[in-house]
Amino acid sequence: MRIAVIAARGLGDGLISMVLTHNLCRAGHSVTCFSSVLCHLRQWFPDKTIQPFPSSTDFYSTFSQFDRLIVADHACVNEHHHFGNECIILKEKEFNRKLTMVENLKIVCSQRLGLKDVTSDNGIQAPPSLIHGRFPQRIILHPMSTCPKKNWPAERYLDLYKKLQDVSYEPVLCVSPEERLDWKNIIKTDLYLLPVFPSLHDLACYIYESKAMIGNDSGVGHLASCLKIPTLSLFARRSHAALWRPGWGYGQILTAPAFLIGAPLQQKLWKTTLSSRSVTNTFLKMMQEIKHHKISS
Repeated sequence: MRIAVIAARGLGDGLISMVLTHNLCRAGHSVTCFSSVLCHLRQWFPDKTIQPFPSSTDFYSTFSQFDRLIVADHACVNEHHHFGNECIILKEKEFNRKLTMVENLKIVCSQRLGLKDVTSDNGIQAPPSLIHGRFPQRIILHPMSTCPKKNWPAERYLDLYKKLQDVSYEPVLCVSPEERLDWKNIIKTDLYLLPVFPSLHDLACYIYESKAMIGNDSGVGHLASCLKIPTLSLFARRSHAALWRPGWGYGQILTAPAFLIGAPLQQKLWKTTLSSRSVTNTFLKMMQEIKHHKISS
């Protein structure tokens, strides 16, 4: 069967949708994943077909050639489009919010699509020239996201940076080329590492060879997670984090203190109540747990 998996627009959305693509390919289907952002990571999915979103005028000619469409919520295609084939719309409101999106899509594969021997893997493969975790002291700090409401304050990231240096880690601030000038103005010094990443591929290589990552709720956190890099993700609300936390490698989430009752209050105050000391302590505890797990295994 020829199947199109149509992801929502973000990096994390694309990586999560690849769980569907990978399982459908393993079941013997001919699958194309549509994600403009994942096109920049094609070499990380060497056995998959990934295409950019077509323009709206090309929707019919592009999607009508498939026997089935599987469409993520908030993707460019919705239930109002008709291409003369079967269309499955995956609605976020229908998912189990106590499970991650990765776990939910694994359930979709087995229960809704009837696939056997399903996996949470999305099929990503690192280039053979890279060494996983090559730099054991390098910690990536990703202080940005697609939504300002998700961003923990810049000054707290800088404080976190110094705290990690104090315990002999080598933190690095990782931002996009478009964000880099703003961050150079924020830090106003050469004391912070702010490397240049010309492409998403370059960033993925850097993440893969690092030890761990701390960052906002963002696609880069999902990228680190599916590369099996330990990830601490900062969220405004635990109810949102349960569903949208990175769902692959070892990781934890951290939210505002529990005394902030109610989503509106949490959303408003989480940035000021989540301290850099709390993030540092949670991260160090997470790394100790990883170390002990490796010793015991």
